[in-house]
Amino acid sequence: MFLKNSENHKKPIFSSATFSYIAENQVESNLNARKIVVEVCDTIVKRGGRLAGAGIVGILEKMEDDSKGLIFGKRTVVAMDGGLYENYPQYRKYLQEAVTELLGLEISKNVVIEHTKDGSGIGAALLASANSKYDHNY
Repeated sequence: MFLKNSENHKKPIFSSATFSYIAENQVESNLNARKIVVEVCDTIVKRGGRLAGAGIVGILEKMEDDSKGLIFGKRTVVAMDGGLYENYPQYRKYLQEAVTELLGLEISKNVVIEHTKDGSGIGAALLASANSKYDHNY
């Protein structure tokens, strides 16, 4: 919630009500302190988005190598789950920028990153289902 609220403020003057954390915890702050907090939050989110984008590119490049060139020529959909991706548009922007920077504009046009609800649970269920058909000798 804190990042979401702080990201929306582009005005040069911030009110104390801008940050739910500050309001809820009755922390006193001045304008410079709030600007620094916004910069720090943005830096952290940018790093996270770029690292996630680099991770996606790494996985796609490995799939490309393993499939002998069948991935990058086609539309590829990457499903993302999580509150940060869902609720923080700047994170999505940084992630997409990293993918585009690493793959180039032409290849990255075919990579679609979509939000999916409960992707972790669905992925775990698919993995358990696929694994259950094999005979296990423990």
